[in-house]
Amino acid sequence: MIKSLFKRFADFIYNRDTLEERVFSAMLFGGTIVAVISSIVTMCEHLGLFAALTNILCALAMIVMIYLTYGLKISKNAPLVFVYLLSVVFLPLNFFVCGGIHSGMPLYLLVIVFVIVATLKGPNRPLALAVTFTVDTFIILLSYFMYDETPNISFINNDFLTKLDLRIQVTDVCITIIIVGMFMYTIERMMMHAYEKERENNKKLISQYKALAERDSLTGLYNRAVFCHRIGTTDVFSKGWYVALLNLDDFKTVNDIYSLPFGDKALIRISKEINDFVDERKGEFASRYNGDEFVLLLKCRSGEEAFERLENLRKDIEKLQWDIKPDPVTLSGGIVKCEDFSDINHMMIEARKKLTTSKKTGKNKTTIESV
Repeated sequence: MIKSLFKRFADFIYNRDTLEERVFSAMLFGGTIVAVISSIVTMCEHLGLFAALTNILCALAMIVMIYLTYGLKISKNAPLVFVYLLSVVFLPLNFFVCGGIHSGMPLYLLVIVFVIVATLKGPNRPLALAVTFTVDTFIILLSYFMYDETPNISFINNDFLTKLDLRIQVTDVCITIIIVGMFMYTIERMMMHAYEKERENNKKLISQYKALAERDSLTGLYNRAVFCHRIGTTDVFSKGWYVALLNLDDFKTVNDIYSLPFGDKALIRISKEINDFVDERKGEFASRYNGDEFVLLLKCRSGEEAFERLENLRKDIEKLQWDIKPDPVTLSGGIVKCEDFSDINHMMIEARKKLTTSKKTGKNKTTIESV
């Protein structure tokens, strides 16, 4: 049950929009728990009703903050209000009624610095730190004049500072170290968890954006820009590399007769066949080059092998069955040997010439030799 509650709490924290909001949420809930524990500790240490009431009041104020922040969704200035309530009101008050510098209170004064740095940003952060350091310095100096062995100042009420005997001092410091340590550890773990999940999400987003930038949105094949980049960064103008330019036959007519949605469906299905055809382990890849045109980079031992492979692809596509179109959707292609060229422009011009030859001599065929 505890594990389930912790998971729900962690999920709630992570669902905040920013890292600062997540940290603030964790600290707000964690601070409420610490205030409740501190109330119990003060009562067990017999520090007096007023000390217990101040801790209870602090816990109630944090519960109200939780309601205002998440119940009424008044969260814009919540971290700033939270910080000043702690540093200017509750911690100074608790400092005096819970034992001053001879107790665990100085540790709580340090915690608020961590809260400020972790939850505030912009000019609010240095301002809050300045106010907090000023208030902390003042209450520590003020408490100095409240002890019996220090100089007596007439207008300072010594009874306002709760004096602890040595046993209570040691007990209070030990308990405070445990409470603050657990609080800091929990907050740190949640921060790291939130950071790790944020980083994982960012990696996924980067990967998605990269895929969107590299892939054609309809077919999922690489786009033309990636093809040009690969050609420019791969030693394709060497032995063994072939480029094939493919084009669907009479595809405009197919769109006109059977509708654009059917045309998109045909492009997607044929693109899958083409993508499955290339062997990316050998460096081969396929791109959607322009509309119903595709370009393939193939690694083959000879022109005959390249021609045979492309013919097999052409025949497989010709055999595809369609729901509303009785005739097959076919494609024509032209193949060139990359080592015959030194730049991509001349290579693609020649590939298009061979594709044009296939179109003019009957379509649904592959051309590799000059005609």
